Amino acid sequence: MKLKNLSRVLEDSGTLTSSLVPWSTCGAFMLTTLGVHPFAYLPFAFLNLINPIVSIIYGYTGFTMEKDEILSPTEEIDDSSSSQELINEIE
Repeated sequence: MKLKNLSRVLEDSGTLTSSLVPWSTCGAFMLTTLGVHPFAYLPFAFLNLINPIVSIIYGYTGFTMEKDEILSPTEEIDDSSSSQELINEIE
């Protein structure tokens, strides 16, 4: 799997759901500025609740997941590549 898949999963599960956790910075901000407990707006947070579920479904089905090219055990790695070329391949 490519690193951008990991980045997307972290954003799907961490960023969007953090406002629903009362002791996180997002939940504390909502509580102090709006005076609304995170569990009070939980039923109205459709995107926050549905997005991790959709991300899990995408992970199992492989939909929108990019895969790295995997070398077979018989293939040799070319050591003549410079480190800059390897960095460019990763990006």
